[in-house]
Amino acid sequence: MMSAIGSDLGHLVPEILLLAAAVASMFVHLFVKKGGRRGAGYVALAGIGAAGLALALTPPSADALFGGHLAVDSFALFFKAAVLAAGALAIVLAFRFFDVEKSEPGEAYYLMLLSIVGMTAAVSATDMVTTYVTFELFAIPSYVLAGIFKKERRSAEAGIKYFFLGTLSSAVMLLGMALVFGLTGSTGYAEAGPVLAGANGLAALVAMSLFFVGLFFKAAFVPFHMWAPDVYEGAPTPLVIFLSTAPKAAVIAVLVRAMAVLFGGYTMEWSTLLQAVALATMFWGNLAALTQKSLKRMLAYSSIAQAGYLAIGLASWGGSDGIAVPFYVAVYVIMNAAAFGLILLIDGGGRF
Repeated sequence: MMSAIGSDLGHLVPEILLLAAAVASMFVHLFVKKGGRRGAGYVALAGIGAAGLALALTPPSADALFGGHLAVDSFALFFKAAVLAAGALAIVLAFRFFDVEKSEPGEAYYLMLLSIVGMTAAVSATDMVTTYVTFELFAIPSYVLAGIFKKERRSAEAGIKYFFLGTLSSAVMLLGMALVFGLTGSTGYAEAGPVLAGANGLAALVAMSLFFVGLFFKAAFVPFHMWAPDVYEGAPTPLVIFLSTAPKAAVIAVLVRAMAVLFGGYTMEWSTLLQAVALATMFWGNLAALTQKSLKRMLAYSSIAQAGYLAIGLASWGGSDGIAVPFYVAVYVIMNAAAFGLILLIDGGGRF
């Protein structure tokens, strides 16, 4: 038993390193008097680098870990790498931003690490309870990051809006999970999926829709996108880079697992739903971007439109077009970071 647990822990070395780096970054920030805030950033960046190296050395496993709660397959490893890349880019750009602003909240660095731990665990989750816990683990630090400049009105407003809307969407998703459990008597994707396929069709579709609401919110799919422009405009630019890329990559991975395994018996239904969401998201994201006067709000709506393009690939998941989703996520992380990075170069601080 102990040897099996030790073997399973070997696949979670990146998460363990990130958690250790978050603790070390926090202690550097709190107890190093001179240069502690920047030192916390260097520790966080080193932690991401160490986690990336451990990830590269982690072999993919087709076996379920920890009693079927986690899976570290090639799919999970790819999305973990995308999340780590987004975190590293955000921290590097944050150094310049905080230098210009003459204000450096050191807690931002270890909050990002804690959020990344939740994201990397979420992409491996194969159980509804694990999914929800990891989902909240990366969501709660994100709310704090959005309003990290609490004395700045727009930053505080961004954090409050993100928190309340995010909490509401999480509650709706939890209700969907509860319905799935009520219909199947199981929380594991692999166990609940076949039972759900033979359950009451209408109840299963309601459960699926509620489950997807929380994920659609984090991915900024229309009509659950209303938080994105305000949060992107009010939050510090390097943290916007993080909030607009890493959570979206993690959510796409969670969504794919839920579609393919948990709701695999309802392929036609979720494909139709995603097609409708993709059309609405692409249309509104591009149309609204044309009317924006703020560069950050324009990029926020552009990010919403990009989510619509991702939804097209999700709608065809399992077909020849579905394989484009991981590739698109990787390109999106890099290019979105580059777009917001240009704001830092153009207007110096780039807070608004």
